Amino acid sequence: RTSLPPPPPPTPSPLTESSPEATAPATPSFFKPETQQLTGKWKLVVTPEFKTEYETYLKSLSQPQIVIKVALGLVGFTTEETQHIVETGALQVIGRNPRGDWDRTLELTGENSEGVDVKTADSEIVKAQSWWSEDNVHNSWLRNTAKYGGGDFSSKRYIDSEGLYVCESTFHPTKEGATKANIKWKFEAV
Repeated sequence: RTSLPPPPPPTPSPLTESSPEATAPATPSFFKPETQQLTGKWKLVVTPEFKTEYETYLKSLSQPQIVIKVALGLVGFTTEETQHIVETGALQVIGRNPRGDWDRTLELTGENSEGVDVKTADSEIVKAQSWWSEDNVHNSWLRNTAKYGGGDFSSKRYIDSEGLYVCESTFHPTKEGATKANIKWKFEAV
């Protein structure tokens, strides 16, 4: 009688306990809040202080004075409708003003992703990155816009302690020596 040869040694795993890949999940996992707090219909709160901030913001974007004057007269008509899609973590935002509607869905991609295509308010296709932080703040970047001399827009959306929907928006110019443009939009529920 012949004996069977011993089984081959186990094949070593390409991942060892000490390799960074060993602890990384097979698929990305993202924080997705279960709350619908960012879902709603909102009207911009326009105060004299906001108008001053908005004028400064538009000047930082190198807008001509005539554009600034018209924008300041129409900004009070600004509304947003937001829909947080709990299953996917995406946030749909529909902005409306006398200039038109801007409907975009910010897909949950993660902070370090390449992003997905999204159309800007100026109908330019850019890459969007989007993620939620654990304090229920929705973060997004719109990358590589050619408008305003080129740059990126970052936004943080959340509900503040007064129950207002807030969007903190910053334009990060790529042009050497250009100044960032910041604005804090505050909306009340309608």
